Amino acid sequence: MPQMANIEVLDNQAANHTFYGDRIDSAGVAFFENGNSVFEARERLTYHVARPKKGKSTRRVSTVLLAIPVMDSVDPTKKVDENLFVGKFYISTRSSTVDAGNLRVMANNVISHATGQGVVDQGRSVT
Repeated sequence: MPQMANIEVLDNQAANHTFYGDRIDSAGVAFFENGNSVFEARERLTYHVARPKKGKSTRRVSTVLLAIPVMDSVDPTKKVDENLFVGKFYISTRSSTVDAGNLRVMANNVISHATGQGVVDQGRSVT
């Protein structure tokens, strides 16, 4: 089982962002925040696993949310918006850990592919 520990992530400029374990709420959502001294500029990361309900679903849903604030260009202490990534993995209860891992790695590679970069980074449609 994953533990509440610091998570280090590189951005597109190879700058390191460290997310510190903050709390786990009553629904089981794990919250991580970076240590930015300006509260409005803090990035946040959450993880949550929804287990299948008996007789209702054959899939567990693992959700990752990453929120990156967009700061004002004149007043860098003021948040004007945020960019969000919400990833949901729907994993069959019949799936092995290897199958689930393959989905996670392939999803990462699809997003990292040049097509994914054009769609996400530049907002270009696939033609």
